[in-house]
Amino acid sequence: MTIATIYSKHLIARPTDWQENDHMVDPILDEDHHNFEPSPSLLDFFNEWKSEKIIFVGLGSMMGAMLGNNEQIQFLNNIQAALENNNCKAVISLVGYQQTDINNLSNTDNIFYLKQIIPHS
Repeated sequence: MTIATIYSKHLIARPTDWQENDHMVDPILDEDHHNFEPSPSLLDFFNEWKSEKIIFVGLGSMMGAMLGNNEQIQFLNNIQAALENNNCKAVISLVGYQQTDINNLSNTDNIFYLKQIIPHS
């Protein structure tokens, strides 16, 4: 089976323990988002914490391939707890996350749940 990992070799080197069927293919850029505008709620979050460092957590679509449903929820709970326990500000991207429970998540003072695609180009 061929495995394609979608991140740039300029971001991180290809691990030396990967098999020959593991490939780095660089990001897949969507050219249709040239006029992207972030949601007002995302802009509000950034403006509220503009003097703070904000952590970006991208869960991505591979979560379903790596973890079962309960494990995915526990993984997300662990991330939330770590952020809250350390009073961190964060944007958690749920784009591609395959859980039906994401609609039950609501933003907190310190965490913004991103549910829209943001172009990388």
